[in-house]
Amino acid sequence: MRVIHRKVSILISYPAEMIAPLNQLLFFDIETTGFSPASSSLYLIGMLSFEDGWWNLTQLFAESLSDEQKLLETFFQILAQKKLLIHFNGDMFDIPYITKCAAQYGISAPFSSINSFDIYKKIKPLKSLLGLSSLKQKSIEQFLCLTRKDPFDGGQLIPVYQEYLRTRDERGYHALLLHNEEDVLQMPKLLSILSYYDVLKKQSTLVKDRISVQDHILTVVMEQTIAVPRSIHYEFDCFSSRKSIADQQFLTSFPSSYAALDLKDSQFSLSIPIFHLDLKHFYEDYKNYFYLPEEDTAIHKKVAVFVDKNHRINAKKCNCYTRRLDDYLPNPSPTQFPVFLPAYRSKLFFTPYQEEPSFLEPYINQFLERQIGI
Repeated sequence: MRVIHRKVSILISYPAEMIAPLNQLLFFDIETTGFSPASSSLYLIGMLSFEDGWWNLTQLFAESLSDEQKLLETFFQILAQKKLLIHFNGDMFDIPYITKCAAQYGISAPFSSINSFDIYKKIKPLKSLLGLSSLKQKSIEQFLCLTRKDPFDGGQLIPVYQEYLRTRDERGYHALLLHNEEDVLQMPKLLSILSYYDVLKKQSTLVKDRISVQDHILTVVMEQTIAVPRSIHYEFDCFSSRKSIADQQFLTSFPSSYAALDLKDSQFSLSIPIFHLDLKHFYEDYKNYFYLPEEDTAIHKKVAVFVDKNHRINAKKCNCYTRRLDDYLPNPSPTQFPVFLPAYRSKLFFTPYQEEPSFLEPYINQFLERQIGI
């Protein structure tokens, strides 16, 4: 087994210490000759750690297939000194592979005793927002304008390693190391894409003098403490869930049901359509209500004792409502905000618009969580 260890200089724009203290982090990536440890081999483990003010790259390379156990044991020794393991899609491949591989030698992998941070899982909800063609690591690197010297992917290097085992060709050896090195060294740089997640997911501050309503469009600006690496403009349907034909017809009477999100530097602006509507608020306990046909409204039976019996009937689910003419926003969370509908069983949920920050801040956070899926 060869152990390659050297200090490296990396420019990281994302404050990685927001995840954990730097000296507790371990970035890692593996190279194998296949997908299953039962029919393939682990030949390279790359790691990046922060010690004494420096980033350190460590690579464990199997010079023969018999080195596999040594790779595992050495990796586990290093892992035992850290508290957070950072990887790209490692929850799906690297960690299960190593766990099964270690079991073949009667070794218990210690992953249950360390926290895991999968960059891939964090990025996945942002795919549509960022317009990513795929979620492969190199696609993320291209989005962030990160460059590589390595032209290969992992699959293309399998025959290179097999050739190395036969010939000890140093050119192949360096190609294998370079690919793994760049996979590992790019990971801290990939963290900058998490700033989109942070700006949208973490509690943002509403810029109070940047709230406006024009042409029935509410626009608000929110401020964060972290900046995004690239500006983004994203438009999406406020009612993205499956709509009935009646709901679709209802929306055709409005200019648009689309919202727009713009992210730039440490701010994002969100523009949401406001609908001026006469909507219905339905009551679930309809058996406790009377419906007044002449007024097209329902009232509680305790109040209805003063209404002429000839002007009231027992309410049904479909007519147990009160009406309200008001300005409305799309309702992102029916459990948190009052629900108003255009008709019984409609999937178009609305909530009355309020201009107070005490309403807008939680509303915007819920709206983004529901619509962006973060």
